[in-house]
Amino acid sequence: MPIRQQLLVFTSSVVILAMLIVAAVSSVVFRNLLTHSAMSYLETASYSAEELLQSRREQVAAVVARDAEKEDLCLPLEAGEEETLTERLLEYQQLWPFIDFGVFLDADGTPLACLPEQRRDCGAVFFPYLPMLEEEDAALSGMALLPIDSLFQDGSAAAAQWQIPLENGEGTYEQALANLVAVPVRGAAGQLCGYLLLGEIINHNTYYPAEYSQNVMHSFLTIAADNIRVCSNLPESDTHYLGTTIPEVVQSGILETGSYFGAEQAPIGENYFFRYQTLYGLSGEPVGCMAVGIEEPAYMSMIRVNQLIIFAIVLLMMPCIILLSGIISSRISRPIVASSEIARRITQEDFSVLETTAVPEHTVSEPEILLKSIQEMAVTLKRNRDDIRNYVQELNRENERALQLTEELEKMNEHLERMVDARTLELSQTVKALEESNRVKSAFLANVSHELRTPLSSNISASELLLDEIFGTLNEKQKKYVKNIWLGSNHLLQLINDILDISKIDAGKTNVNLAEFPVRDVFEEALAVVKSLAYQKEIRFFVSIEPPALRVCADRLLLKQILYNLLSNAIKFSEPGKRIWLSASLDEGRQRICFSVKDEGIGIRERDLQRVFREFEQVDNSYSREYGGTGLGLPLSQKQVELHGGKIELHSVFGQGTEAAFWLPLHPVIEEKEKEHGEDSCGG
Repeated sequence: MPIRQQLLVFTSSVVILAMLIVAAVSSVVFRNLLTHSAMSYLETASYSAEELLQSRREQVAAVVARDAEKEDLCLPLEAGEEETLTERLLEYQQLWPFIDFGVFLDADGTPLACLPEQRRDCGAVFFPYLPMLEEEDAALSGMALLPIDSLFQDGSAAAAQWQIPLENGEGTYEQALANLVAVPVRGAAGQLCGYLLLGEIINHNTYYPAEYSQNVMHSFLTIAADNIRVCSNLPESDTHYLGTTIPEVVQSGILETGSYFGAEQAPIGENYFFRYQTLYGLSGEPVGCMAVGIEEPAYMSMIRVNQLIIFAIVLLMMPCIILLSGIISSRISRPIVASSEIARRITQEDFSVLETTAVPEHTVSEPEILLKSIQEMAVTLKRNRDDIRNYVQELNRENERALQLTEELEKMNEHLERMVDARTLELSQTVKALEESNRVKSAFLANVSHELRTPLSSNISASELLLDEIFGTLNEKQKKYVKNIWLGSNHLLQLINDILDISKIDAGKTNVNLAEFPVRDVFEEALAVVKSLAYQKEIRFFVSIEPPALRVCADRLLLKQILYNLLSNAIKFSEPGKRIWLSASLDEGRQRICFSVKDEGIGIRERDLQRVFREFEQVDNSYSREYGGTGLGLPLSQKQVELHGGKIELHSVFGQGTEAAFWLPLHPVIEEKEKEHGEDSCGG
């Protein structure tokens, strides 16, 4: 078999074998990705279902918490006015039709009023939650497991409505899984008047399955209590799904880790991927579980489609592979065939073959090197046969050609040097133009932001006058829109102020007016500004200054703004009831003062610690992020600290809290440009 055909067969075989191996490996990889994809999909679906349960509780809790602070609710509780309290419960039920039970209890836990379909003595069901309400002194909301016969009259239509028939006709499930909201009612003097409890029963509930089906297509939801399924959006077949028991392997998995992932045969005849998640009560105890599922065939079809695509690609590539193999084998074999022909004709003293055979100038492969060597050998033989004159003439021509090439190379080098010099000059001019453009941009932002603050301040003042009803009473809708104007204007004014400050710094227009003053004074001023924000979230401050009479040399307004930004971030990202530490200490060895703002908030991942110092950057930039803000606080604080010759750093553990630490020199030295506007008054 000729060498060209051998190379064609070898190359085609190697490429086809490699593609078959890739197809087999891809099938295994797709199958592994299926499980991970299903787990991620179901985890997201679980969060969606939990949000549905939580949204209704929070909706009710927000309203009743405000009502509990009003005196018109405490007075009928203290007087035991059953009719008034019952009317209030009916009003709540009319406001939220999904409320299934409600009760008012006095300070001792005795029932005073309840909805008409409830038992009059149902208060004992809620005794375990009263100590928590009195201790927390706030509205509590969560899941609860309550006996149906203690809430409703035994045998009544209301009680039968929530009972779940068990599988195989073994009776009925008598517990009600409920969304419960409880709030203590206090008088104007803070005395405890009683308790208000409202709830929604999940048994046979159709709202959550329907809403979940709209949010997550081709998926279903099941809610269970005591391992008995009480709510689902699966269609009922000959065997009812509600009242069935969760498999034991699932129960064990939930007990160990709080969640379980696996596959299960659903009653509608298809295999499903399931994810079970534990539901917890008001006091943190497990009261049930929630399962979300997706059809397994929908995911399996993805693997089959991907496999078909791979095999189709392999088949379609076969002609291309054969053609490519032919080209490669021809390129490899051509120098070998030409070398053989040259050697054969030279042995016959036929040197004309050197003129008819193409020889590559640049040898890359071994066959080309072989052809080149044979050609050189033939040329040598031909030269030995020629006379001395022809050889000398040929040598002179080669020398002249070499000199010509040398001259051309020198000219090309000179031309290249001129091009490099021109390009260097062009880049230098471009850099200067970009620097000037950046300066003009910063000056423009500073001027425009300054001009925008005046009309915004007018909007804020006008909306405040309207909210104070100086020019007349406003209805609720008018108040709502005016308040939206006030909030939006304040937010926009804060954003413009931050942009103005950063633009001034970038444009070199920020004056640093250094003065020496006590650290305690600027701490008190900064804490006074954020006091209202901290009070709303019940956050406690701990202040430490070492030594107590420590004084700092800095721009008082800039230092106050730095502390305000750091304290605002700490409050914003801290849960209610947390603590914040504000401290300052003298580092005599390094001649600097160290400041620190430490919180117990949500923390920052290590990979995001540098990104938050970029302008308009935040850890979460999505439209649905939980915390607001412009993303300018930390970048602005960093620039203001650096104006003093200091440095700021972040230290954080995700989920545990963040510490913002910065230091200022004892005797700051500002740049000459800034000294022209404000001389250093602190001394060296």
